[in-house]
This record gives sequence, structure tokens and C-alpha cells, in this order.
Amino acid sequence: MTSVLNVDTIADKAGTGPVGLTKQMAPKSQLCFDHANETIDGSFNVSTVHDSQTGIHAVAFTNNMQPGYSHIASCAKTSSFQNDVSVRGFDSSGVGSATTQTTNGYNVTTSKGTSNFDDEINSSLALGDLA
Repeated sequence: MTSVLNVDTIADKAGTGPVGLTKQMAPKSQLCFDHANETIDGSFNVSTVHDSQTGIHAVAFTNNMQPGYSHIASCAKTSSFQNDVSVRGFDSSGVGSATTQTTNGYNVTTSKGTSNFDDEINSSLALGDLA
């Protein structure tokens, strides 16, 4: 038997807010950044993206994450498929910390071989709890 559920809105029990996720984790931040042309192609919970230097950009959250590690997934795409992408804790200089994720953002470094590279498609998601 096939069933169909049609709704306009799903709200919490009180009817005043969104339904909480249980045993699931949704992205708390999303970014699609064109580093070569310095444009944000799409974002969620991102206040600014700072082009620190060739191949390095710093992403600041609109709403901070809980202290400790937030989980960042990042990738870049070129026609040569030879990019390496690393994520570090936030630092406006673009260097960041390799061992600590901060509450207010993160840095992304994109390289091709041994040289940093400004890629046109840099995508990233942040998972964790908002502060």
C-alpha cells in the first residue's frame, strides 16, 4: 500500500519552532567559494570570506560553534584533479592552527603539487553544535 504525506509546515510540539533532529547532524555552515574570482557562489551561516593569500582563504561564521572541534569537510575542483585541500582552525592571517578548530571559523588551503592555487570551486560544510 502506498501512502502520501502532504504538509506545509512541520513544527515542534509547541508549534513555535522547527522540529529538533534526533540522532542526526545537519550542516551548521555551508560555503561555495570561487577563490580565483573572489566571489561567494552560495553560503549559509558564513559572515565573511577573507582571501588571505594565494590558495588560502579564511571563513568566518555568522553564528559561532560550540568550543572544541567542529567538523569541516572541504574540497576543491579543477580540470586536472590534482588539488590538495587542508582545513585549519580560524586565524585572520590565513595560517591557522593545525591542531585546534576555533569557534568562529576556519581556514582552507588549496594547493596543486607544491604550490598554493586559487581554485574556482571551493566547497565546504561545517558540522557541530552552534554556541
